[in-house]
Amino acid sequence: MKISWNKSANIIGAGNMGFRLGLALAERGYEIKAVWNRSRENGEKLVRALNKNISGTIFADEMENLPHADITIIAVSDDAIRNTAELLHKAGAADDTILVHTSGATDISVLDFGHNKYGVLYPLMTLSKSKSMDFGLVPFLLEASDNETGDILASIATDLKAEYKFMSSEKRLKMHTAAVFSCNFTSYMLSLAYDLTKENPVFLLPLTIETVRKFYLMLNPDLTVTGPARRGDIKTMERHIELLQRLGKEEHREVYEFLSGKIYDNYNVKNKQQNK
Repeated sequence: MKISWNKSANIIGAGNMGFRLGLALAERGYEIKAVWNRSRENGEKLVRALNKNISGTIFADEMENLPHADITIIAVSDDAIRNTAELLHKAGAADDTILVHTSGATDISVLDFGHNKYGVLYPLMTLSKSKSMDFGLVPFLLEASDNETGDILASIATDLKAEYKFMSSEKRLKMHTAAVFSCNFTSYMLSLAYDLTKENPVFLLPLTIETVRKFYLMLNPDLTVTGPARRGDIKTMERHIELLQRLGKEEHREVYEFLSGKIYDNYNVKNKQQNK
């Protein structure tokens, strides 16, 4: 299948990913022909946002009614990608377009119907409808069924002024797992910290920024991990745990004990074993 590349796209899904990526592509001159979304209300919100400056995007109430586009971007939840791709295929809307998903954790093979071109366009970033995003600051991980599709995906990243790298599904899954640690788990830890200091959470901002900055400058946990567990300061850890118990913060205590135990074992028990 030969694709004529005129920078036209259909967006399947109007959540955070579809919303932000669709707007970013439109701003770079791409023609967003249609939006399909399970919720018509949310889909039409994206259509209205796209049509604020350049009119022409429609809401397709059925996949059979999607107009032809060079690329069809599936920006739905991970567990819905395979089913969505199959519905597009059954509707005949996957035959003359490049079918692309935007997931970090989903294998590229879910888009393979034996004769079509397909790929992955995964922005390694947390996105929100309520916050604009400069995609020039977002790294893209790409995967393609063939060289022609790979060149087109690379051109999309370039048009967005973004850095990009081609990765296999396995390596992309590894990066996505790492992203959960660095983003989602970090956000959870910050929520626990915020709960302990609601009056003065901003005081934690310099420390949080410096921790992240230092890690990415040094890329060496032995030089960046600090604190009582790292030092083996049992008495300070006990005082922290007693405080959390007095405050009735059972969730905080469980997390504190688990992570402190892991850090202590990693930097104290192992060191003692190595020095024997």
